[in-house]
Order: sequence, then C-alpha cells, then structure tokens
Amino acid sequence: MINGAHVVIYMCDDVNATVAELTAKGVGFARPVSDEGWGLMTSIRLPGGGELGLYEPRHERAYEL
Repeated sequence: MINGAHVVIYMCDDVNATVAELTAKGVGFARPVSDEGWGLMTSIRLPGGGELGLYEPRHERAYEL
C-alpha cells in the first residue's frame, strides 16, 4: 500500500518497446518513462482515472537467483 491505496505494478523486459506497442493500440500513459535507479518506470492511465504501473527492472529477479 502507498498512502492507503493498493498499487499494482507490472514488470516487462523492455519498457520502451512495450510503451510503443501499447501506444500504437491507443493506450494512454500518465507519465513518460523515467529512470528510478532500480528500473525504468511509467504508468498506464486507466479509464476510471487510476494508474497501473509498468517497469523494466535493473535489479535481480527471483527467477534469476
């Protein structure tokens, strides 16, 4: 939870390619891709006004350990 709200964040292998693919299909984004240090992050704008996180990790993932 962040500030009392549940947060869903999806992980992908290449956030810029995923953003391009989804944008071509009419998906809107709440913010541009930003480098957060631990990964590249953006947010998909949902019709109801919420956001759905999308990021490309730069950290080890559990299945790589």
